[in-house]
This record gives sequence, structure tokens and C-alpha cells, in this order.
Amino acid sequence: MRSARIIVCEKTGRWAASLRCMPQLASVPILEIRMLSECAARLRENPASVLVIETFGDKVTDLCRWLVEQTGRFDDMRSVIVASSLDRPAEAVLRTAGAHHVVGNVVELNRLAHWIVRHVAQSPSNRASVRQWTWARLPWPTGRSRDADHAIQSSGSTAGTEWDQKQDFSK
Repeated sequence: MRSARIIVCEKTGRWAASLRCMPQLASVPILEIRMLSECAARLRENPASVLVIETFGDKVTDLCRWLVEQTGRFDDMRSVIVASSLDRPAEAVLRTAGAHHVVGNVVELNRLAHWIVRHVAQSPSNRASVRQWTWARLPWPTGRSRDADHAIQSSGSTAGTEWDQKQDFSK
């Protein structure tokens, strides 16, 4: 599975530029597109992505329909709706349709940077295996753990596995 990213769907380019200026998001790939149909195609490639979608007052209904459809298809997707001017009822409708956040300015978007980084780090393709997670938390340097792991694998040692095979745990 491919890694998660930020997919920005907007007409102005303002929101993507703001995201690129945030140091917390420096390690997260940002893809900028212009149409919702292209957004759906990118979601198929990266289903755990964070969508940042710009909307205008007259397009809220269409966006709600699209958002309900995509939320049903992509469980790991997260969505942020950005709009310079949006009234409270429209914001509530967007949240009901599946928007995780509705943002009206760059300062509010900046507050979401930590949430975006956390989601991308926890997406299925970015999760470490149990072995990687364990080795990363051991008190000795990473190089030593790799050497020890390699020595065990190259020696052909089956210590522990023979004992496991002899035990009958079904009783």
C-alpha cells in the first residue's frame, strides 16, 4: 500500500502554499490538484490521505454529495474543508457529510498541522512492523540491533523454535 499524503484540491493555490510553509509538514508529501474528479483518482492511489478541499458558498451541496460518497469508500481518508467565507449552517452540513474539520483561515489550518502529521504517521503504510517498533525502542544503538539480528539470521539458529514445536499447548 502506498503512503499517505496531503491532497489539496483548490482553485486559488493559496491553501497549498500555506501548507508548504508549515515546518511541521515538511516531511509530508503535498499534491496539488484542481478538480474533485482528479481528487477521487488520487484517493484510489493513496486511500489514507488527508484531503484539503476548498469550497465556495454556492458549491457546498455538490461537495457534500461527493464527500459522503468518498467517505463511504475510503475509511482511512481524513478531510479538511477550507473556505474564506462560510456560514455556520453550511459548516454543520459539511461536518455531517463527513468533513473532519472546517477551516476559515490559514491560522486555523496551521493549528491542524499536528493532527495531519499524526494521521499520516499512523496510516497503514507508514506503520512500522512489530520488529521495527521494538528495535527502535531498545536502549542500545540501532546499528548494534541490526548486527545482532543479522548474526542470528546468518547462523541459522532456531533457538526457541525447536522447543516451541515440541510443546503441545492444546491441552
